[in-house]
Parts: sequence; C-alpha cells; structure tokens
Amino acid sequence: MQVLVQANGFRLTEALNNHVKTRVEFALSRFSGLVRKIVVSVSDQNGPKGGVDKACVVRIQTDGQELVVKDVESDAYVAIGRAVSRAKHTLARHAHRTKIFKKKRSRLQKVLLANQRMTEEEASPFSQT
Repeated sequence: MQVLVQANGFRLTEALNNHVKTRVEFALSRFSGLVRKIVVSVSDQNGPKGGVDKACVVRIQTDGQELVVKDVESDAYVAIGRAVSRAKHTLARHAHRTKIFKKKRSRLQKVLLANQRMTEEEASPFSQT
C-alpha cells in the first residue's frame, strides 16, 4: 500500500509526515489488498490568519474507483485523525458493497449458466431422455 503525503500552504515537517503515514497504515492496513494508492493532502486554507482552516483530504485509489474523504479543523493533527477515521469507514463500506456485488453477480452467472444448459438440452435433437 503506497502512501503519499502532500502539504499545501505550509512546509511539511518530518513529524507531520510520520504521523500521517502511521495513522493511515494503522487504520487502513486490513484493506491493503483492495487499495492501490493513498494520497493525503494537508492544507492551510487561510494561511497565517488562523481559525478552522486546516484541511485534510484523503484520496484512496482502489481497482475500480477513487474514494475521497475531507475534513476541516483548527488543528492539522485533529483533521488528519478524523479524515483517516472516516476514510476507514468509507473503505469498509466500499469493500462490503464490492463483496456483496461479487456474490450477487456470481449467483446470477450460475443461474444463467444453468438456464443456458437446460435450453441447450431441450433444443438438442439427439438428447438422451
């Protein structure tokens, strides 16, 4: 699982970079087979003005989709923690839906194959019944 960290509007410190990677790997490691790449962008939207302006955007690339989660807080570490937590729940929902869809598709394929075999047997003039 590849984790990239980006900073916009301020310098990315080693401590913040390590914090992001640790949080992401801890929270999302069980989905490593589903995830191709994770990009975490941390930005300071208002600059030196302060306020609730630290945004964290987590982009998760899976085989078929890109999942995006965003959180804005007054503290960057809090924004990262909340965004990663929400990303974990979003990815769990996505994995569950994908699993259900694959099961339904598999069942449908079995039914269609059985119907096709029955139709072929009925249409065959040399059937042995």
